[in-house]
Amino acid sequence: MTRALLLIGLAAAVMLAGCGGGSSTTTQAGGNTTTKLITASAGGTVSAASGSGNVSVTIPAGALGADTTIQLTPLTIATLPAPLAAGNVMLAAATFGPAGTNFSSPVTITFPLPSAKPVGAQLVMLVLNAGGTGWTNLGLATVQGPGGLTATITVNHFSTLALAGTSSVSQGSGYIFASGAETTQAPLDFYFGITGTEVQPNYSPAKTSAADYSTITQATEGGYALSPIPIQVGTVLLFKGQMPSDTDYYKMKVLDIQGSTLTFVYEVIAAPPDILGEWNIGAAGTMSIMAAAAGPGYVIDVTDSQMNPTKMMDGTLSGNTLTGTWTHADETPGGTFTITFNAAFDQFTGSYSGTESGSWTGAKVP
Repeated sequence: MTRALLLIGLAAAVMLAGCGGGSSTTTQAGGNTTTKLITASAGGTVSAASGSGNVSVTIPAGALGADTTIQLTPLTIATLPAPLAAGNVMLAAATFGPAGTNFSSPVTITFPLPSAKPVGAQLVMLVLNAGGTGWTNLGLATVQGPGGLTATITVNHFSTLALAGTSSVSQGSGYIFASGAETTQAPLDFYFGITGTEVQPNYSPAKTSAADYSTITQATEGGYALSPIPIQVGTVLLFKGQMPSDTDYYKMKVLDIQGSTLTFVYEVIAAPPDILGEWNIGAAGTMSIMAAAAGPGYVIDVTDSQMNPTKMMDGTLSGNTLTGTWTHADETPGGTFTITFNAAFDQFTGSYSGTESGSWTGAKVP
């Protein structure tokens, strides 16, 4: 019986070793370090408690060259080995070891977030440089569900990482931002300053949007300006990139405002459909479509074959359909109109009704 029990005990020990041993936590300089044996053949996950959840690393089977005791040390602002650059505020950080460990396939690092962010948004991940005196942009971590409370990134070697997703801005100063964290490398993305609880667009005209941040995939035309915009937590803004060589559009959502610190996420979105310009509408004349001076939308002037004004319209675009109201040339009320564009936005069919009714077929002038 004793021999049988001994054999069972040895078999259990072998099975445990094959799956990776249990984890243990010890207190060392810089924080609490969690260690766990991960086998090369099976891989595994090591996690440790951080300020707002668990930070973890998941190693796939075969990524390690040999069985390795993985080390994970969550960091706080006080235990960071080097301060972040001015304007970057740490969301989470940790040291992963043994230092210099390389992987044959990427491993996934997950950081907890102190507050929920839109799922799919991207935040800057910083890596401690070789001298341990500063940080380098490693790439973008992606906010994951459920609830937008974690951000993940894949890496091929171990190091010290810090997730930076907030930007500290001095009152009245202008800043260039990339993925929610300040950078000193210009030109990048939209450019703005903060005064109190207002965004001060400098070179990147902006406007607010009533749409839900997660649903916005394309910018709307019109209403972009350099005038101050009142903001609060939850405000969604649309920006036109105006820095050198920047022709992109962006969406941005304010996540938090604490003093002079603005926390936000943003990403590039599609430009508005190209419907601005002159349109031939056959014998009826021409139609000029322009961006509205204020707010999203368009203003449209219709002239006859002799270039005499006949109608003026105000409309908004939803998908491929422009709808709105029209007035006569003398500004007396007319009625409503609908214009439907093709997929390339270079042809349309339309109709109007009210005090007059009719239809159009239009082609954009190159």
